[in-house]
Formats: sequence, structure tokens, C-alpha cells
Amino acid sequence: MATRYDQMPTFLGYSERDVGVIAGGGISGYGGIVLHEPTESEFHRVVMDPKDETAGPKGIGFNYDHVATITVSGLLKWTNATLSRAPRGRQDIRETGPLRIEVFDNEDQRRYLEENSRLLEKLGIQFIG
Repeated sequence: MATRYDQMPTFLGYSERDVGVIAGGGISGYGGIVLHEPTESEFHRVVMDPKDETAGPKGIGFNYDHVATITVSGLLKWTNATLSRAPRGRQDIRETGPLRIEVFDNEDQRRYLEENSRLLEKLGIQFIG
């Protein structure tokens, strides 16, 4: 399985301003990746509709197997465990800073990002490639 992921192409997303990042345990036991508006407040869910005025930061979630790496403030913080270069053990992170995210390139991921383009724009995240 790791060999397939090591050979799978990725495309890059980045922000020039701060984005909150949760990988691992995080929100209500969610076991994936969440990108959200930066906040100092405690929260237990993110709002995925950019028009929704419900309390809580706006954000978007990714499954682990859709993301290759996450870099926050210029430092590599998370590498998908299916990649041969991944560190051993858990990599739970909860940080805020300028973001760089590599997403595995497949049709479903591109469609997901297109469907959530307004939310990504609100978060200041652009994808290239």
C-alpha cells in the first residue's frame, strides 16, 4: 500500500495568511485533517458552509488518505503515515500559521476542492497544479 502512495502525484495548496490546522484526534474524535479560521476560542466543530452564521470557525475537513503533507509556518509538521518517509508514531498537531498542504491528485479530490472553492477562498487557501 505504501508503495502506491509514494508514487501517487500530489498538488499544492498554500495560504499567505494564518490558517488553523488540526491533524489527528482533534475535534470530537475526528481522525482526519481540518483546516479552519484561526481562533483562540475552544470549539468542537467547524462550519463548512461559508454563508452559515452558526457559532464556530469556518473550516474544511480532509480524510487522512487524501493528504500527503502539511507544513505550517515553513516547518513540515505532518506526513501521511502511508508514505515511506513518514515518521513513526502519532503526529497529532493543532497549530496556526501560513499553510502549505500537498493533496494526492485524483479526480475525487479535485472535485471536492472545486465544490468547496468558496470556503477555501474564505480561508485564504489557493491550490495550484
